[in-house]
Amino acid sequence: MTAQLDKDSEAFIDAARGFAALAVLITHSLDFGIRGVYGLDLVNAPDVWRWMAASIGHGSFFVWGFFVISGFCIHLSILRSKQMGTFNWSGYAAARVSRIYPLFLLGLLLAILVWWFTDDPSSAEATRPWPQFLASLLSLHIFTTSFPNFMPSWSLSNEMIYYGAWPLLLSMVGWRASRALTLGGASALIVCLLIGYIWSVLHRLETSTAVNGLWSVSVLFPLWLSGVWLVENWARISPHV
Repeated sequence: MTAQLDKDSEAFIDAARGFAALAVLITHSLDFGIRGVYGLDLVNAPDVWRWMAASIGHGSFFVWGFFVISGFCIHLSILRSKQMGTFNWSGYAAARVSRIYPLFLLGLLLAILVWWFTDDPSSAEATRPWPQFLASLLSLHIFTTSFPNFMPSWSLSNEMIYYGAWPLLLSMVGWRASRALTLGGASALIVCLLIGYIWSVLHRLETSTAVNGLWSVSVLFPLWLSGVWLVENWARISPHV
C-alpha cells in the first residue's frame, strides 16, 4: 500500500470534492425553491419546473459521488498516519468531528430557529422533535429522521458512521485494507438482504424509521468503500481517470 499521490491526482480529487459539495448546495436550493413556490408534490407546477426538480434539483448523484471521494480521502489519511506511526483513535476522532460539527451545529441552530418561529411550540398541535434533536447531536439522526427544516443533513449522519466504521473494520483484520473491504462489503450486503426479506417477505417494519436508516447506511456503504478501493489501486487505474 502507498499513501502517495502525485500533485495532479491530488488536485483532481480536491476539485471533484469541491464540485460535488457545490453541486449538492445548488441542487438542494433549487429543489427547495421550486417546492416552496409550487408545493411539495409539484402537481400544479409547469412541466419545465417539474423536469428541473427531478433532474437538476435532484442532488443524490452528487451526494453519492461525495461518499466515494470521502472514502478515498479518509483512507488515504489513515494510510499516511499509519506509515508515519502517528495514527491514534483520539486524534482521528478529533479531526473528523472538528471538520463537520461546527457548521453542522450552526445549521442545526438555524433549523431550530425556523421550527420555533413557524411551528409555535406552545400550541397543542406543535411537533416535539426532541428525539431528532438529541440524535442529531450524536450524528445518529439517520435513524430518527433529521430535525425539521434540516432534512439534507441526513448524509452527514451517514458520513460520521462511515468515519467510525472504516478504521474499526481495519483494526479487526490487522489493518489489511483488502480484508476490511471484503468484510465491509459483505456485512453491508447481508444487512440489505435481511432488511429486504423483512420488508418484502415478512412485511414487517416497513414504516420503521430506524430500519430505514439502517438500510440507508448499509446500501450506501459500498459507495464509500469504493473510494477506499480507488486508493488501494490508484497506481494501476490513475492513467485511466
